Amino acid sequence: MLTITTPKFSVSDFTDMTPTSTVTSLPLEDTVKKLFAEYTATVGNEKANLITKANNTDPSNPAKLLELQNQVGNYSLALNMISTLVHKSVSAVDTVIKAQ
Repeated sequence: MLTITTPKFSVSDFTDMTPTSTVTSLPLEDTVKKLFAEYTATVGNEKANLITKANNTDPSNPAKLLELQNQVGNYSLALNMISTLVHKSVSAVDTVIKAQ
């Protein structure tokens, strides 16, 4: 019987934009830079984790391969979602600037 174990991480682990430290009243630009830096570090760690798992996974174990494929798919979906949200945010700001 094929059993898929729950991964040690989830998409929400690296798509959660909540800062790890408290953000005091920083200007918006500084807050965005800080959040982006934290997110970039988290995504970098996630990517390194997936690459390590891919290199160390036994190709003759279909359960592990399926788990890895699921994790890579979730990672890809999360990055696509972030990309879409950023694009829509930039377009909204651009529209507001052009309207002034």
